[in-house]
Formats: sequence, C-alpha cells, structure tokens
Amino acid sequence: MIEFLFWFFLCGLVIACIQDLRRTEVDNWLNTLIFIGGSAFLIFSSIFQANYWFLVFGLFSFICLFIISNLMYYGRIFAGGDYRLLIAIFALFVSSSFILILENIGIFIFLLFLSGSLWGILLSLFFYLKKSKEVNREMIRIGKKFYFKYLFLACVLIAFLGIYNFIFLVLSCFILFSFVLFIFTKAIEKEVMIVSLFPNKLRLGDVLVSDVRVGKRIVKVDWGGLNDKTLGLLKKYKGKIKIKNGIPFVPAFLIAFLLFWFFKERILEFFQILF
Repeated sequence: MIEFLFWFFLCGLVIACIQDLRRTEVDNWLNTLIFIGGSAFLIFSSIFQANYWFLVFGLFSFICLFIISNLMYYGRIFAGGDYRLLIAIFALFVSSSFILILENIGIFIFLLFLSGSLWGILLSLFFYLKKSKEVNREMIRIGKKFYFKYLFLACVLIAFLGIYNFIFLVLSCFILFSFVLFIFTKAIEKEVMIVSLFPNKLRLGDVLVSDVRVGKRIVKVDWGGLNDKTLGLLKKYKGKIKIKNGIPFVPAFLIAFLLFWFFKERILEFFQILF
C-alpha cells in the first residue's frame, strides 16, 4: 500500500509543477485532492490493519505542518500555493511514533530549503542568460548606488589581514560574495520578475510592486497577492500595472520529495554521524 502513496504524491507534485511553471500558481482543487487522497490512505490503512494510531499520527503530522506552513507563509517565505501544498502532503510523514514523524518532517524541510536554494540559483542563471545585457546594466547601476567600489576596496583590505589570521580572508570573501549575490538577485528581480500588465491580464494572487490609486481608493501592496475584491477594483484602472512575478517553488517540492523518499535513511545516518 505504501507504493500507492508514492505514486499518488508523485503524480500530484508533477501536475503542481506544471501548473506552477506555466502560471506561477497551484490550483486549490489540486491541493485539496492531494490532501483528501493522503487522508483517505490513512483512514483505510487504519481500518484494514485495525490500528487507529494511524489517525492519531496523521493528525499530529497535520498539526505540525499546519504550524510550520503558517510560519513560512507569514514569514514571507511561502506563497499561498506552497503553504497549502506542504499541508496537503502531511500523510507522507506519518510513521510509528511522534519522534519519527518530527524526524521525517525535519529531514523534508531541510531538503526543501536545499532544493529551493539550488533551484532558485539555476532558474536565476537561466533568466540571466535570457537577458544578460539588461541584467548586467542593472547590476552596474545598483553597484554604483551602493558604492560597490568602496566595499570592494574594504574587502581587499580585510583580505590582507588574512596574513595574520585566515578568518579575515574567509570573512572578506563572504562579504563580497553576499553583496554580489544581493546585486544579482535585485537586478534579476528588476529586469525579469517585474512586468507591466493591463488590468484585464491580472490574476488572483498577483503581487503589486507599489500601491495603485483607483479613483479615490488605493489598492495597497499585499504579500498575499490580489484577491477578488482588489482584482475587481483594479479592473477600473486606466493603464498598465506593475506586478512582481515569483520564482516557481513547487519544483523544489518535487526534488525534495524524491530525495526524501529514496535517500531518507542515508541522510538520517549522515546527520547522526555529524551530530
């Protein structure tokens, strides 16, 4: 029966990936279907095996992921679709004890952040290759704005202190890399992620770049994106509206899911050796 869970979640995550890559959103019906499928699996497993602890452990897994997902959402790490998707796959982490459930969730969250970081870097490089001239120009502009040449000089001076202690060389490289990465991501955001659309092209969940005045009313920037009310109001706006597209994050879910399913034991052994 456990193989059914693998194929069910795999199909669900693949469809979610396709939706996210095409429209940068995951339909609520899909998240609901994944949630119901996982719940049904636990219910039937508890009936057929006459073990009602499956339901108790399932509820515990759901509560843990509900708390984590809310922290991610209100911490502006997850968008609404990602928030609901993490809760929907709660059945994946159900095990034979509360400790093992927490262990499974911890490993998956670690893999999710690792996958998300690698996916974000690869996607940013892809965007860079598509619009390298524009991004380079924007990076130079941002660098001048933040006086990059003075920061570079300071990093060189700190690096010279590496003669006395190697930590200064490491610190210098870290500061320089962090600032270059900051400039790069801001340039990618400006040249690739921010687009101007006419009101009839806006969709639920789109995030405004800045507040928009429509008559006497103001539609303010909201991390949660446009809802039915604000979307209807913006339909009356004359002209284009700037919105910020997010990086599709669901592929990171799929990568983390596959790593979790096939390499969980090895990852656990690695952490046990490490700590």
